[in-house]
Amino acid sequence: MGVAHPTETGVEPGIAAAVSRLTVVPQRRYGIWIGTALALLLAFLIVRAFASNPAFAWGTAAGYLFHPSIMRGLGNTLVLTVIIMLLAIVVAQSSPSCGCRRARCCAPFPASMSGFSAACRH
Repeated sequence: MGVAHPTETGVEPGIAAAVSRLTVVPQRRYGIWIGTALALLLAFLIVRAFASNPAFAWGTAAGYLFHPSIMRGLGNTLVLTVIIMLLAIVVAQSSPSCGCRRARCCAPFPASMSGFSAACRH
């Protein structure tokens, strides 16, 4: 798939000649680069402040990091995440995949209320 020359698209010859002489350059986004640099600098300063602060007591934090209650909470979080993910998969499979089918749970409601097309009465 190529790019059409200006004369092939019905543009006047004078304009086509001017367009063909143009040099296209990518848009420069200095604001994005400056914002990224400032965000990285801020993140570095925050990490350095936590890492070098003697009052943070890293030994105490490390002792609590693998405490049995913390590990139990992490395990419960992962189990609940998997259960909810499986429930979402089951619900998604039982719901309509497009606008031309209605789920059984939506059958008592008019099509306009369930978000499907009024012409669809499945």
